[in-house]
Amino acid sequence: MEKFVEILRDIIKSHSKMCLIFGVLFVLLGVTGGITYNSWLPISDQWGQITLAVIGLILIAISFTDSKSSCLLTQRNIQKLGIKITYPHSNERVYGKIRVVVTSKEAIPEGFQLHILRGYPSGGIVPNTKASQEGDKLKWTTYDFDIGGASNETRTIEAWLVGPAGTALLSNWEANHKILAAANRTLKDLGANKITWFPPITALTPDMHHCCSVVVSRAERDSNS
Repeated sequence: MEKFVEILRDIIKSHSKMCLIFGVLFVLLGVTGGITYNSWLPISDQWGQITLAVIGLILIAISFTDSKSSCLLTQRNIQKLGIKITYPHSNERVYGKIRVVVTSKEAIPEGFQLHILRGYPSGGIVPNTKASQEGDKLKWTTYDFDIGGASNETRTIEAWLVGPAGTALLSNWEANHKILAAANRTLKDLGANKITWFPPITALTPDMHHCCSVVVSRAERDSNS
């Protein structure tokens, strides 16, 4: 059943514009009674007119399902994209902000962005950076990924495909995090010994799709020198 649904989505996606064009054409033919000029295609039967109009409306509806189904990626869809983190490597020891490189076998779906998120052993993710595509290549790079944590703590570097709703969620978290970070800096200046940070995001939107991840651990500063 899942395979049939995927095939249907592919057909709809590739023919959405044609469905819209023919849908509008059928509705017009049904409403106007066909093409009466020189008796090219007269449709005088009322039921025939209604049938054409209904078919047209169905085609128009189908043409708009493409945008609605764009967030409904299945695991099979994601596997076909072949998204992979090529650097850093799994179980590597890294320090601070690092470069992350991601490649794919196919272009990412329209309406999605590739985000590199920080994951935690206890669960949850936080925004970090949105990867930038290198020209027309199927390669994305970010130079400012911060794994956070203290020495020897582990984190996951995760590649996610994120749609509009997920992007709004991540942006909202980041905006509030900046406010909290500024407040925490003020508290430190005032001598506070304990500050609080936002917990990782655990409630995701339907258009957020995990693609792959690698586990890394934080090294001491001098281990990379």
